Amino acid sequence: MTSFGSSLTAISGAVLGLGLAHQAHASIRTNQAHHRGWQRHEVVGETSNVLSVHRREAGPGAPELFFEAGLMNTSTSWLMLAERLAADCTVTVYDRAGYRRSRRGQSEPYHLGESVSDLVDVVRALKADGADVTLVGHSLGGYIAHRAASLLGDLTGLVLVDPMHPQELVASRGQRLGSKGLDLSLRTGPVTVALGGGLLMDKAGALRVSEGNPYLRGLRDELSALSTWTTALREWRYTYPFMLDGGLPLADLGVPVHVVGASETLEGSAEQREMFDSYVASGTAGGGLVEVPGTTHLGIVGSPASLDAVAAAVREAITPGTDAERVAPTHRTEEVTHHAGR
Repeated sequence: MTSFGSSLTAISGAVLGLGLAHQAHASIRTNQAHHRGWQRHEVVGETSNVLSVHRREAGPGAPELFFEAGLMNTSTSWLMLAERLAADCTVTVYDRAGYRRSRRGQSEPYHLGESVSDLVDVVRALKADGADVTLVGHSLGGYIAHRAASLLGDLTGLVLVDPMHPQELVASRGQRLGSKGLDLSLRTGPVTVALGGGLLMDKAGALRVSEGNPYLRGLRDELSALSTWTTALREWRYTYPFMLDGGLPLADLGVPVHVVGASETLEGSAEQREMFDSYVASGTAGGGLVEVPGTTHLGIVGSPASLDAVAAAVREAITPGTDAERVAPTHRTEEVTHHAGR
């Protein structure tokens, strides 16, 4: 072997070792991280999944928001928006089983009903008696939240932020073609990360829309953590054929449904507005569709540039036509509280 070849081999080995070390440290930080300033709980669902939940409480009588993240996203993706809303709302973020500190105890093959059940259990375990409760979901989490809303009879409203629609791959050829690339990325991603490639995951600009986000380091760690990829792949293996088959009809809900859409999503597909409108139509009067200009599907929750507009849309959904009275939050970091499922 030439000296150049020997040097290249040594460099490659060093890069692989660095990548593996980065993946290990990112996984440790992701799986052990606690959101500072939040009270942590554990909810054991009927599924036997152990769900890590973070909650920030406002004053008595404050409305409550429960956030559901998108595919391959965690509670960290909501922190910037949740903290903006925490001045006058009690906010709860959590991680689906497999992400961060949440553990999957379910022995059956994954299906979306499992995540719907877990969200229902989190809400029932933690909501205050008599509180006005609104679910907020992004992407896949929007669809999960919509299904959960059909099982929770005492909600005030539902806010879907650029939600996945079960028929989007049937209705939109562009979405269907784009899903093939996502499928390839999710199937190869876990292997790449396991071999130390997590160090390069953000080099392609996957988190460019989150520049300036105060939680960018955590988002980067999660992008390099093997558990993030394996959990996302498990969810995607069910969700992909589910959407190719057209999913299930949207349930009729007894609460208003508000959709906050990214301009890129609405402008990129002629059918997308109709699908968002069908979400609004599934609820009672008072809902509606708001388009946030200059935003992307990921940037609508991750970009500081869209924060004010999205926060305003959520506030309008909670207290339409009024300014919510601001209540000073009480930040507590007590010991973990455990809750059994329903």
